[in-house]
Amino acid sequence: MQHSPLCNLLLLAMAVAWLSVSVADKPGTTDAVAGDSASATAGESEQHREAFLGKDEAPEFNKLTPDQAKQKLTELLNKIDTNNDQSISMAELVNWMRRVAQKDRLASAAKRFRALKVASDSPKAAAPLTFQEYQLAVQRELLADSEHKAAASNSTTTAAEAAAAVNASLAAHMSRSRSHWVMADSDGDGRLTVEELADFIRPEESPRMRGAVVQEALDTADSNRDGRIDLGEHLRDLYTDYDKDRREGKSLPDWVTREEEHFRTRLDLDKDGSLSDDEIYKLVVPDTADHAKTEAKFLFGEADANGDKFLSLDEILNKWKAFVGHGATNFGAFDHDEL
Repeated sequence: MQHSPLCNLLLLAMAVAWLSVSVADKPGTTDAVAGDSASATAGESEQHREAFLGKDEAPEFNKLTPDQAKQKLTELLNKIDTNNDQSISMAELVNWMRRVAQKDRLASAAKRFRALKVASDSPKAAAPLTFQEYQLAVQRELLADSEHKAAASNSTTTAAEAAAAVNASLAAHMSRSRSHWVMADSDGDGRLTVEELADFIRPEESPRMRGAVVQEALDTADSNRDGRIDLGEHLRDLYTDYDKDRREGKSLPDWVTREEEHFRTRLDLDKDGSLSDDEIYKLVVPDTADHAKTEAKFLFGEADANGDKFLSLDEILNKWKAFVGHGATNFGAFDHDEL
């Protein structure tokens, strides 16, 4: 799925503003050379496997032989075939992938939940997370990260200066984080369970967090605070000289002109010159953001040899690598009906 430049910016802003992801959890950069088709293909294959199997289960596939892979895949298909008609429909495959994605989402939130409890020295590791615990944990994580960066760069910044900078950054974001916390707190007890923390961390994946997604976008791009995003606000963060070049009558780069057209024809659906809440939400969470459906369509395209819109066992086994890669897994989590 491809996001627009502003969409990527807004998603990044949400991650920073909520301060929900541990510094230790952030993915590192890779040394892959851009345009390396082999690396790109491997990455895409891994993405498809994770979507079908789950992030924790997918790596286990490499431990089994091809024959074992096919056997385990056959066992798994019995779980996906919910109406027991010996074939897999698009709806069944999409529903399966959504269950896998939800399982991964909750596993990630549980990991973050435990990290926040540890970082805040909470005596109640299993109890729902309080906002005070969250704030203390994030403060300590940011301070530790600041100290690490200062040491790595031989910075002359003192510990007191680093702490002051962290506290200033924390204060700037916590009031907004508090309002998002309230939205995620479905039972209104002031604390977040693992499920509620998942909504707080990844609000764009939870329809009930729609208000938080829209507000974060407005906080990022709505410079005149009128509750909408106009063309200039949309482009200003993407092209810093946008206003200046327009005032001076300079020619804009081709990509900026294309983005202007995209705003007018694809984003501003009611053609009133600015984006409403509904239009902002569609920008950040487009209709194409249904990863389960996208992945299911890919697998159908790979395996549905006769084009009948159903996948038979033979069709799936003939294309088993598209589903599980080069190995198989023990499917321990699946065998316990967690999905």
